[in-house]
Amino acid sequence: MTKPDRAKLVFAAIGDSLTVGYQPPEAPTLTPRFTPYTDFLKNMVDAEWSDRVDTVFHNLGVCGELTSDMMTQVDTEVVSLSPDYAIVLAGGSDIWQGYTVEEVAQNLFNVYEALRSRGIGLICCSLPSVLGFDEQILPRIRLNKLIEGYARATRSFFADIFKATIDPMSLRLREDLSSDGVHLNEAGYLEVAKTIYAEAVKPILEERLG
Repeated sequence: MTKPDRAKLVFAAIGDSLTVGYQPPEAPTLTPRFTPYTDFLKNMVDAEWSDRVDTVFHNLGVCGELTSDMMTQVDTEVVSLSPDYAIVLAGGSDIWQGYTVEEVAQNLFNVYEALRSRGIGLICCSLPSVLGFDEQILPRIRLNKLIEGYARATRSFFADIFKATIDPMSLRLREDLSSDGVHLNEAGYLEVAKTIYAEAVKPILEERLG
């Protein structure tokens, strides 16, 4: 008996170094490592759904990318891939450069609207916290609330990376998930993947495949 054709779902991930999976250099090599969360996400999906769906995760992350640069990327790279869903984890680079929460949020909302207007499903991700840079935490909390509010209002998916990776007592990034307090380590990017899978990708698959 011939097995039915598997469904196919295409995801495009956009954002800055947290999407790239950047890990800062460590001795003795002093060479950065890259462990993108999309690789972990693909493995999670295949482990549970490979007999029913073929998934593709395109990682379009750019180290240091600002939200103001992302519209061009949507109009070129993202659209050319015809993804079913886009995963957006961005805004941290903007905050480091001193842009206001309101400026970053508006840029993200423009990106979200551009994706949705093209029929691309949206997975909005909150930013993780930081460790050792406490002045950066409050802006991230404020931005994350705006991101979550947009997701809820538009019935888009929301993956709460901040909640999944903080020390709940201090609201700082967990020390075991980062080597420099800003970027994540392999365990941190794995936690990002677990969160996106549980809060967005798995519900998508369950809805589509039953």
